[in-house]
Amino acid sequence: MFFQPNIYSIVLLFAGLIILLLTFILLSHRHKAASSFAWVLFCISIWAIFYALELSSLQYHQVMLWIRLEYIGISFLPAAWIFFSLHFTNSEKSVGNLQQIAIFAFPAITLLMVLTNTWHHLHYQSTFLDESGPFPLLAIEPGPWYHVHTVYFYFLLALGIILITRRWNHIDIFYRKQRFIIFVAALFPWFANVLYLSGIRPYQHLDLTPFAFIMTGLFIFFGLFRFSLFDVIPLAREKILDSMREGLLVLDLKTRVIDKNTAMNKFLSPGTEKIIGRKLADLFPKYPDLLSMPGMAEECAVEIEMFDNRALHVEVSYAPVKDDKNKTYGSLLIFWDISEKKKVKEKLEIQAKELKLLNGFKDKMFSVIAHDLKSPLTNLLALLEYVDQGMVDEKEFKDYIAMISNRLGTTSTMLNDLLEWSRSQFYGDKGKTEDIWIKPFLENSMELYQKMASEKGIHLECRCDEEHKGLAEVSMLNFVLRNLITNSIKFCMEGDSIIVASEKVGNELVISIKDTGTGMLPEVHEKIFSMEIVSVPGTRNEKGTGLGLKLTKEFVEKNGGRIWAESEYEKGSIFYFTLPLPTETNN
Repeated sequence: MFFQPNIYSIVLLFAGLIILLLTFILLSHRHKAASSFAWVLFCISIWAIFYALELSSLQYHQVMLWIRLEYIGISFLPAAWIFFSLHFTNSEKSVGNLQQIAIFAFPAITLLMVLTNTWHHLHYQSTFLDESGPFPLLAIEPGPWYHVHTVYFYFLLALGIILITRRWNHIDIFYRKQRFIIFVAALFPWFANVLYLSGIRPYQHLDLTPFAFIMTGLFIFFGLFRFSLFDVIPLAREKILDSMREGLLVLDLKTRVIDKNTAMNKFLSPGTEKIIGRKLADLFPKYPDLLSMPGMAEECAVEIEMFDNRALHVEVSYAPVKDDKNKTYGSLLIFWDISEKKKVKEKLEIQAKELKLLNGFKDKMFSVIAHDLKSPLTNLLALLEYVDQGMVDEKEFKDYIAMISNRLGTTSTMLNDLLEWSRSQFYGDKGKTEDIWIKPFLENSMELYQKMASEKGIHLECRCDEEHKGLAEVSMLNFVLRNLITNSIKFCMEGDSIIVASEKVGNELVISIKDTGTGMLPEVHEKIFSMEIVSVPGTRNEKGTGLGLKLTKEFVEKNGGRIWAESEYEKGSIFYFTLPLPTETNN
C-alpha cells in the first residue's frame, strides 16, 4: 500500500484516535446516556480514521477499500445518535422493538449498498481518482441511494436535536448551558455538510463533515466533564421531582410556568394539568397572597385554603432562583398539603379548650362539693353541741333534725353523683352492654321514686311499649333514669305529672321523660349539658350540684346514644335520650 500523509489526513487520524480513546472511557460511565454517546464517538472515530487513510492513499483500489470501511461508521452514526438522544431524554421506552429494528436496518442496508456498489451503482453512479490537487481525492457522482441515505442521516440527526431541545425547552433556567452545548455541537456537521452539498469544498472533493463530527464529539465530551451533562440529565430530574409529595412550580421572571412536577396536579383545578407557559395569575386568580410572592427578594411562605376541587389547606413556600452573580432568573413555589396537619392542630386546640373547661369545671365542682359537704356536717355538729349543753328543747330539736335530714339527703345524692363521676374517670370504658326490655326495667326503677313523687303530689307514669328493647350497660342506664326522673320531680309541684315513654326511630330507641313542671329559662336550658356548672333550686328549695346532668350525658354517649332537652318556662320540660337497638332488632 502506498501512503502520502498530508495535513488533513494527519489531523483527522490524530483526532480519530483521540475520539476512539474517549469511546473506551465513556463505555465505563454509569449513565446510559453516556455509554450510548460512546457509540456515537465510536462511529465518528471509525469514519475519521479511515477517511484519514483514504486522504493519504495514492491508489484507486486503496481509496475504495478505506471508503467501504468508513461506511461502518457513516451508516450507523445516525442510529447511534438517535439512541443517545432517546437515553439522554429518558424517552427510550417510547420506541418499540420494531422501530428499533427499523432504525438499525436502514444503516445495514446502506452499508450493504456500499459494499456491493460495483454490481448496481445505486449508491455511487461513478467514482474516479482526481489527481489535480496536491494529493489524490476521490471524485464521486451520487446515486439514488446516496440521496436516500443523506435524507435519513440528517433526519435522525435533526430528530435527536428536537428531542433534546423540546425536552428541556421549559427548563432553560437550570439547563441553559447544557442545552446550548448539545445544540451548538450538533450544528457543526450540518454546517459542514451544507458547504459540501453547495460545492464549497477544499480541492473540490474534500469532505469536511468528519472534521465537523469530531468537533461535535469533542464539544459534548468536554461538556460531560465541565458541565456534568450526564449527571443532571432529565432522567434524574424527573425521578427526583416526581418522587416529591409536594407540588413544585418553576416560574420565569414574567411569572410564567416553565416547569412542574406530577404532585402539582393535586393543587390545580381539574382540566388544568397542562400549564407550561401559563401565568400564575391565570392558575390561582383567587389567592392574592400567593400572587404577590414572585419577585420578592427573600424566601417566604403563606397559608391558603383551596376549595376549587376539594377543600385543601396549603402552605406555599417561595424562593427566588439566582445565579452566581446574585441575578434573579425566576422563582420556585413549593405547595405543601397541610390539611391533615391543620386538622390535628385544630383537634389539639379543641382538646386544649376542653381540658381547660374540664379543669375549671372540676375546680368549681370540688368547691361546690366542699361547701355542700361542710354545711350540713357543720350544722349537725352545732346541733349536737347545743343538745349536749341543753340549749335546745325537744320541739326545736325536731325542727333542726328535719332541716338537717333534708340537707343530708341532698348531700347523699351529691356523694352518689360524685362516686359515679369518679368511677367514670378512673374506668373510662363502659362495662358490658346487655339487651334490656325497657318497660319492666323502667317500672322497676320508677318504684324507687314513687314515694318521692307522692310526697310532692306528682303523678308518675310509664307508657313504654312492652316490645321495646335497648342495648345498654345496666348501672349506667340506672344512673341516667334516676337523674332524669328525680330532676323532673325536683321541678314539679303538686298536681303536676311525669310521663316516661319510649319510641323506636330508625336504629335507635328514643326514651323521653316529660314533665309539666316549671320548665327552664333559655339561659339555663342552653347550659345544662355544657361544662359550666348550673344548679337551680327545686320547687321546695331542693339543692343540687349541677353534676348529675353532666354525668347523664357522658353515660348516654358511652352507651352509643344521644341526649337533648326541650323546655318552655313555666310549662314543663322533656328530656330525650337514645339507646342503640339490639342486633336482632335491627335485622
